[in-house]
Amino acid sequence: MNLSSNPLHTIPVETGNFELLKQLHEWEVGIGRLNKLTSLAAGDCMLEQWPVQLERLTALRRLDLSLNELTTVAPSIEDNTALTDLDLSHNKMNLLPSEIYCLPLEVRQAPRAIGALSS
Repeated sequence: MNLSSNPLHTIPVETGNFELLKQLHEWEVGIGRLNKLTSLAAGDCMLEQWPVQLERLTALRRLDLSLNELTTVAPSIEDNTALTDLDLSHNKMNLLPSEIYCLPLEVRQAPRAIGALSS
């Protein structure tokens, strides 16, 4: 799924819609319901916070959140055990959680400021 280059600021979630509750038996509906999704590109979407719905996307292998305004990675990233390709370049991060090192990621290019990062 490619959502890149849209000024979303957040990944949309529909909450509290009684029609959805009646039809889907869910109070909150969003990207987290796509539990078979394997690739998500949400680069350059002006995201300021880590999308919490990502913890439900356990089949996700490729995640592109580059060119956003993210300052942290949620510790729940470790729940995405299928993730092998993660692009967080060009964000405002200066710290990576230790949970990210548990993932089977393939490092293609280390950021220039990698020496400034700590776990």
